[in-house]
Amino acid sequence: MRNLGRIGLQKRVLLYVTVGSALMLGVFAYLGLRAIGHSTDLVFQERMTLARDLAAGLSLGFEHVVKDVREDMDSVSSQSDRSTLEKVVRLAFNHVSTVDKFPLFKVSGFWLITLDRQVIAEPSQPLPFDEAWITSQSNRDFVLQVLSPTGPEDRSFVYLLAPLMDNRKEVWSLALISTAASSGPQSFTPLEFLGLGANEIEPSRQLRYILKIISPDDIVLLSIGSDEPVGKPSSYLPLIGTLRQDRGSNVGLHRMSDVSGERDHVVVAVPVPGSDLYLILEQEEDIAMELPNELFRELLLFGSVGFLVSLLMAWVTTRSVVKPAEALILASERLARGELATPVAVRAPDEIGRLAENLETMRRQLNSALQNLELANRELEARVRERTQRLSEALGKIISAQEEERLRVARELHDETAQALVTLSLLLDGIRDKALVDPSASRKQALEAKELTNNLLEGTRRLIFDLRPTVLDDFGLASAVHWYAERYLQEKGIKVAFKSDSPAVPAHVQVAMFRIAQEAINNIAKHSRAKHARIEVSTDDRVISLVVEDDGQGFDLARDWSQASRVGLVGMRERANLLGAKLGITSGPGKGTRVYLEVPKETYNG
Repeated sequence: MRNLGRIGLQKRVLLYVTVGSALMLGVFAYLGLRAIGHSTDLVFQERMTLARDLAAGLSLGFEHVVKDVREDMDSVSSQSDRSTLEKVVRLAFNHVSTVDKFPLFKVSGFWLITLDRQVIAEPSQPLPFDEAWITSQSNRDFVLQVLSPTGPEDRSFVYLLAPLMDNRKEVWSLALISTAASSGPQSFTPLEFLGLGANEIEPSRQLRYILKIISPDDIVLLSIGSDEPVGKPSSYLPLIGTLRQDRGSNVGLHRMSDVSGERDHVVVAVPVPGSDLYLILEQEEDIAMELPNELFRELLLFGSVGFLVSLLMAWVTTRSVVKPAEALILASERLARGELATPVAVRAPDEIGRLAENLETMRRQLNSALQNLELANRELEARVRERTQRLSEALGKIISAQEEERLRVARELHDETAQALVTLSLLLDGIRDKALVDPSASRKQALEAKELTNNLLEGTRRLIFDLRPTVLDDFGLASAVHWYAERYLQEKGIKVAFKSDSPAVPAHVQVAMFRIAQEAINNIAKHSRAKHARIEVSTDDRVISLVVEDDGQGFDLARDWSQASRVGLVGMRERANLLGAKLGITSGPGKGTRVYLEVPKETYNG
């Protein structure tokens, strides 16, 4: 079964159709052969029935002869004189020999034997049996005696012996009737024998048979339709030899080709009732088996034609399906290679056509999707280039800001811390030099050194906080933003309104949010000229929010993007993008500025 999947569709369908047709024809052949066998049995049964009817008709013919003789002899008795007896015998013989016609035999002689040994013969001929045998059979109804013919010219058949009774039901004489066989080479027609109007049927449509009567010692007594001579041993001894013991019947095919080289015959052997005779009815196989043979020829012809027609129809049908299917396969291979420009040109009014239409629709959709994808890729590449450029610019600005911050820190260290340290060093030298000469001056310089040291410490702390506010690590985002806003805005005279629910934020998130808030607060302090500011840090189930707004002079964000770059808004947006957060900036001339940030919790919880 695995190898069948590698066979082409058309060959596979033809194989299935061939197997199915063979199975179907096998069933039909089985049924047909059963019908032929049944018809053969019917032919054999019909021949058996016909042979039995013929045997019964022959026996009835014998009985009819005896009955007619008895009826004709009823007018005489043992008291009648010889002349009367001779006259009645002559009339009875004429009756059974000329008036009554029997197809298989004719009456050839009649003897009347009285109990006082008178013998009257018609025609005049000697008595074929001795009187002692005849007298010994006088107590039987009638006796059928078979004498074997002495040669082909001897037409003797059988002898009938019947006792004649008077009015007192006593036997007064015996009637012996001889018969002669109606043998001949002409074909035997059963309709003539049975008296069924054979003359009304065309000779070409009458069934011809061979009829033979076989004696108990297997001598042919009667032969009609055959060249086999009368008086010779029969060739059917193997057929009837085993039937004599129980008076059985048989029908079968006699292989004449094995005996005489002639065509085979269908042969029936049945006993003749009331005798030891056997009737043989035979017919050529071609004639007897015409109907079964015709059925077999028609079965073979129509079965072969039907099988070939089914294969032809299967080939035509599968070809009409496989041809567009092959075109679909080629089209699908083109689609698999990415060749979407060539349309699927398959037209069919069935499922193949609908499949081709669906495949063509899929090709158009794929082609359109590919074009859209290419367009989207180009747009994405442009956006990536733009984003890369912006990131490069932002990175450059961040680096520049870092360098500026380092420069500022270095400048502060140089201008303030370094100078303070130099001054502190000079003061310490002065204190050392004047400690012994002028103690009061030395004390004054020590106080100045103390104050300078405090200022230096404060500057260093401010510088450290600018780099990394410790309050962010110690108290969290809300406290750090609040502290930073108060420190840098209130010294500018800006009133700050702060609101917070102290959300718990991971370290990297709170650093980024603090830097965004720090940048917004620095912008308010440096550029807004505001009088009031509001800062809010809040949280809900989804986001952490930061809002920084003022009532300052504002600016046109869409027009003055270069100014926005100067005030660090680009860096704010880059930090927001790194968090996956949403950053919004609204501003306008004379309307103040509002910065709001929403950080989804899923960015650090998930």
